[in-house]
This record gives sequence, C-alpha cells and structure tokens, in this order.
Amino acid sequence: MKRILEKINFSSLFILAFGGLFFHSLTLSLANTVGYKLSSTGILWSHWLGLIGWALPTLVGYKLLTSNSNIYAKFLFPVASLLSGIGILTIWRVNSDLGFRQTLIYGFSVLILSGILHKFDLLKLIRKWIFWVLLFAILLLAGSLVFGVNPGGFGPSLWIGCCGIYLQPSEPLKIILLLILAFYLPTTLEKTNKWEKYLWLPGIFLVIFLILMVQRDLGTGTIFLILTVSVLSIYLNKPVILSMFGFGLFIAGLAGYYTVPLIKSRIDTWFSPWQDPTNSGYQIIQSLISIANGGLNGRGPGLGYPSLVPVSFSDFIFTAISEEMGLVGAVLILGLIAFIIFLAFSIAKHANSIENSLLASGIGVYIGAQSIIIIGGNINLFPLTGVTLPFISYGGSSLFSSFFALTLLIAISNETEPELSSKLVERSNHLSDVWITNLIFSGLLICGLALGYWGLIRGEELLSRSDNPRRSLNDLYSKRGMIVDRNNQILVSTIGEKGTYRRNYAYPFLSPILGYTHPTYGQSNIEESYDEYLRGERGQPDLKIWWEHLVFGRPPDGLNIRTTVDLIAQEKLVNFFDGQQGSAVLITPNNGEIIAAVSVPYADLNQVESFLSEKNDENSHLINRVSLGQYPSSLVMSIFQDAGLIGELPVSISQILLERDLFQTPEIGFETAENLNTAEYLNPLQIVSLFSGFSNNGLCSDLKFISAVQMVNNDWVILPSEPNQQKCFSSESLEKLFKAYRQPNNLFWSTYQYDSETKTYLYVAGTDSDWTGTPLTLVLVLEDIDPDAQKEEIDRLVKQMLLNK
Repeated sequence: MKRILEKINFSSLFILAFGGLFFHSLTLSLANTVGYKLSSTGILWSHWLGLIGWALPTLVGYKLLTSNSNIYAKFLFPVASLLSGIGILTIWRVNSDLGFRQTLIYGFSVLILSGILHKFDLLKLIRKWIFWVLLFAILLLAGSLVFGVNPGGFGPSLWIGCCGIYLQPSEPLKIILLLILAFYLPTTLEKTNKWEKYLWLPGIFLVIFLILMVQRDLGTGTIFLILTVSVLSIYLNKPVILSMFGFGLFIAGLAGYYTVPLIKSRIDTWFSPWQDPTNSGYQIIQSLISIANGGLNGRGPGLGYPSLVPVSFSDFIFTAISEEMGLVGAVLILGLIAFIIFLAFSIAKHANSIENSLLASGIGVYIGAQSIIIIGGNINLFPLTGVTLPFISYGGSSLFSSFFALTLLIAISNETEPELSSKLVERSNHLSDVWITNLIFSGLLICGLALGYWGLIRGEELLSRSDNPRRSLNDLYSKRGMIVDRNNQILVSTIGEKGTYRRNYAYPFLSPILGYTHPTYGQSNIEESYDEYLRGERGQPDLKIWWEHLVFGRPPDGLNIRTTVDLIAQEKLVNFFDGQQGSAVLITPNNGEIIAAVSVPYADLNQVESFLSEKNDENSHLINRVSLGQYPSSLVMSIFQDAGLIGELPVSISQILLERDLFQTPEIGFETAENLNTAEYLNPLQIVSLFSGFSNNGLCSDLKFISAVQMVNNDWVILPSEPNQQKCFSSESLEKLFKAYRQPNNLFWSTYQYDSETKTYLYVAGTDSDWTGTPLTLVLVLEDIDPDAQKEEIDRLVKQMLLNK
C-alpha cells in the first residue's frame, strides 16, 4: 500500500478536491433556477464564500502540515480537508448562516493548529501541560451542568459560552482522554505499582462519565466508553475485553430499557419507527426516505430536500449528502473516512513509542467509532445518538476536535523512526493494525450495505409512502395529470401557477371515489393507485423521465387518465340520495365498466380539509363505501332463497364467492379492506360483480374503472385489460331469477332485501335477456332507512337508470 501511495502525485489531490468542490458550488448556484424551472428565483452566490473560505486555509495547511517525509501523514490533511469542504457546502446549502460559521471555524482550526505544529513540538508541549488541560476541561464540563446553554434554544444544555460563541466541553475532552490513556496507561498498569496507582485513571474516567450521564448525553458517554475499552484492549492485545464490553453494553441497554424512559423511548423508536411516523419515528423515517430519494446517483447539489430531515446540518448531515450525492457520494464519504482510519493505524504501526502508537490507534478508533455510530443512527442500524460526523457535521467544538486529532497524527508521524518499528511492535505486543481495524472497516462496510438496502432495494417503497413530503413539494412545480370521465369531461385537475400548483376537484360528490392527494394526509383511491401516471413517472419516455430527474430533481408533468364514469348517470344517482347515507354502483356487465359509483356522504376537498383528519373514521365523508362498505351477506342469500336458487347453488355465500373468484374485492384502483376470512359481510363491488351475470347471459366480468391514458402526443392509449369472463350461472338459474324478479313489461329484473338489525336496504336490479341495448346492473345500498317509504322512488330511479325512462 505504501508503494502505491508514493506513486500518487500529491499536489494533484488538492487540484482534484478543489475541482470537485468548485463544480459542486457551480451546480448549487444554478440549482435554484434549474431545479424549480423558474428563472425568477435567481442564481445563488453566497456559498462561494464558503468555497473561498475553505480554499485559502487549505492552501496554508497544505504548506505547513504536509512537509514531513512520512507518506501516510501526507494524505491525512487532503482527505480530511475534502470531507470538511463537502460538509461546509452541505451546511451552507441547508443554512447559509451556519455555513458561514462553519467556514470560519474551519479556517480557525486549520490555521491555528497548523501554525502550532509548525512552530512547536506539539507532543512535548502537551505532555507538559496535559494535567492542567484535563482539569480545565473537566471543570468546563462540570460547569455546563450549571451554566450550560443550548445555542439552538431546545434540547440538552451541553454548551458553555455566550454572544454567539459556544464550546461543547465534551468534544475536546474525547481527545484529552485519549492523550491521558496513551501517555499514562502503560505506566499505570505496571506490575511494580502499588494498588492506589491503579485507581487514579479509572477515577478520572468515572468523574467524566457521571457528569455525562447527569447531562443525559448518552451518545458522548458511549463514545467515552468505547475509546477507553478499545485503547485498553489494544494495549493488552486482548480483543476479548472489547467483546466483554459489547456484551456488557447490551446488558446495560436491556436494563436501561426497563428503568430509564429516555433509553426505552430511543430503543422503541429504533426497533419500530413506523409505529409513530409523525412523532417519535418522524426523524429516522424522513432520513430513510431522504436516502431513498437520493438513489444511486443522487438528486444533484441543490436539488434535494435535506431540510425536511430535522438537524440535517449536524446529526443528519450524512443523510443530506446521500440525498443529493446519492449512494455513490455516500460510499465516497465512507471510503474517505475509512482511508483516514487506515492512515491512523498505519502511523500507529510505525510510531517510535508505545505512547504514540496508542494515541494514533485511539484516534483511529475515535474517528471510526463516532462515524459508524452516527451514520448507523441515520440508517437505523443503531438507536439515534447525538454525536457528530467527524470533519463534516456542523459544530465548532466537533470540527476543532477532529482537526486537533488530525494534527496529533501528523505530529506522531513527524517523530517516526522506521528503524525502531520492528522492535516497537515486538515490545508493545499490540495488533492494532489487524483486529481493531478489521472491526472498524466491517462496521463501515455494513453501513454501506445498509445504505444500498434503503436506497435501492427499499427505495421505491419508501418514496411511495404517504408521509413523504417530497412528493407534495414536487407537485408544486410539476403539473399533475387530470382525471376525466368517459366523455373527457374534467373531474379533477391541477390549477394555479408553477410553484403554487394545487388540486381542484370539480365534482365534490366524486371525492370518496376518486380519492385525494394531500401533503399531510397522503393519497387514496384513484389518486393513489394511478399516481405514477398522474405524476409523470410512468407512460412518459424513459429518457424524458431520466432527464427531468437528473436536471430538475423531480418528475415531468403528469399524464391525464380517463375513467369509465358517465357524469350524467353519476349525477342522477347522487341526486337520488339527497343526503341519505349509502352507496351505489352501476356497471355494464358485458365488459365490466363502472358507469357510476356513489358513496354518500362526501366532502368538498376544495374548501374543507378538516375531513381529511377524520379519514379513518368509519363515518368519514371520505370513506369509499363502494369498496369499503360492509353489508350483511345474508341479504344476498335471501335474494337467492326467494328465487329458489339455493338448490342449484352452494349452501353458503362463501362458496358462491369462492367458486366465482369474487371472494376478494375487485382490484380496480379503489382502496379495499383486508382479505375477508369469512363472507359475513360484502361490499357493493362484490355484490354487483356477483349479480352482473344475470344481465350478461350468466357470464361475470372483471370490473374496470380506468380505461385510457393520454400520452405526451395527446393521443389516448387504451390500457390493456381484456375482460375476464367466466360462467357464473346456468341458464336454469337465470330463468328462475327472471321468473321471480322480472318486472312486467319493463325488460328488467329487480329485487330488494332489508336487514332490520343493521337497518340496511339492499336493492339489486339489471336488464334481462330480452333487452337489446347495452346491458346494465345496478346495486343500491341505503343505510338506516325505512324501506317501504323508499320503494316507489327507487323503482322510478331504476327505470331511469336502466331504461332511460
């Protein structure tokens, strides 16, 4: 590996990094104009200050930090500075004020630390003052219990400071802890020591850990534990210590689950965020959706929606990068982090003292463990913890600490004496370059595999979730397709200007049938089932879809779809109900087309959105009773009994439905109930499917509601759906039903049944075999009524609907 690194043109790394960040900045400038397809939004320039603020101190750091001869150290600063550059531009993209602050912090960290390293013997200086620095850091940490603040205005008060300048003492304390462990662990564990000399180091750690627990800073407390146990395991060359720690951490987590509400809440959210997607699970679900939105190549800089994930500039910055840079960019970040860890352990392997070797190994563990914990939290591998991603996340304390650790690695490499390496390895008896590095690299590899799982395998499922706000935001700029009736009368359309598009429902009585699409409450029925056509993600040329996603980060304008509904027949059925609750379906049984479908009551979604909050209520105005209504199947059996058909049919409605493949609600784009285990209740779609055979010479047809899609050339393309007809009833059964229910001289049959317990009135009618026009079948269900009072009015409706009289 060393030979490969020596052949690389070192200065070209900076040119490559600057070129990549320059292109990233250029894309961000154009993204607001290109992404929203509106020139009026203007070109963004402020983040160029971030690029300049990154480039100038990077050039200085390049001169001061990479002048030593150790090849491993030469690569540390370029890789770390590239990670910080990506972080600065990502933070600036989310919040320009925080991006400006991060740029200043980066410049301060690089210039101060590189200047100190260039002028002083940093390790010697630290050895001299380490105890005073440790005492000061512990006092600051303890002081945060009393004087602590939170710059964000909410959450735990872990910072010290005022007037816009804050320090989180626990961040640099991680590096100070590593220094103490590296410098004093070997002498503390000497066998010649008295027992009291073994206690001071655990005592320091215990004080720090207790303060962190009082602060409820579980993430930092976990990092402190991992660092301490890892360095001890490396020094003693006993991986079993780390294994025992892992088991102990599991036991502690299990005990905390049953005793500490905070731990229980985080573990519950980790195991099942989907149970509460709008509250405790919101952050992690939106993080996973964001990763899925990035896919393989990403939406592009400035074209994603990273701000939809809370704290995307800090705890979830990796998610923000994944959305706009895709799986490729996310794996690049993992690779750069892995490379820094490799360099850290390579420096540890060639260090000239056991103390320096332990310090370099500890820094490698620090960067690796903290990266795995926060990235794993972003992708739901672990419970969420409030730690930062080294070199990338927003935060002055975190960024300074990361570069402080990097400076220590470079200082260690400056003291390397290669001729002593073999003796040192033999003397220290550590294998830090084998088992601990393999463990960390395995963790990063698992994170990469999990990213692929959420972004590629589960991506489509996550993006189609109703609580994915990106869909609604895209709908503001990409015009959603129309829904029309069989005569191209507009039923649902998109109105407004680009950037303010909204859905308009021309006929409110169709709301339960056609459904809705809403940024908060999701989608239902046809709007959901045919969303890919209406959104423009299906039916368009593949190249056009790919180009729109690549350039604009959203789908093209949607396609129009045509229903089988006849608006005139629909209005007649709706007017009949006159406020009564119930449902109705009118179909042409020879091809299964639904001519009218009514569910009452209904809501006007153009004006009253409050109905959406009650959409799951059984009495909701948005419940589609045509597919979700549950009415006693005994009503249907009574119709068969009265016609004398029971002897020729199975004895139960379950067998009748099963033999005719009608046991489940027909899949025609409507929301349906779960599969029925019994046939105690039926919905109108099942009933009309069953009785359609009596108006179609005993043949039952599959139902159909959407007939065609209008392509980009304005031609209507009929959706392929050959009607699947099967023999449902024999000619003898037809004759018996007609004999029982045929109306005199009217060329149609009709009957009704009433269930007194549920006060449900079922009316079924259809044209008979002598009818020469288009065959029709009607199912009408009225809830909570007196049937005798409605009989004559229903008969008039049937004549009007079936015979146009």
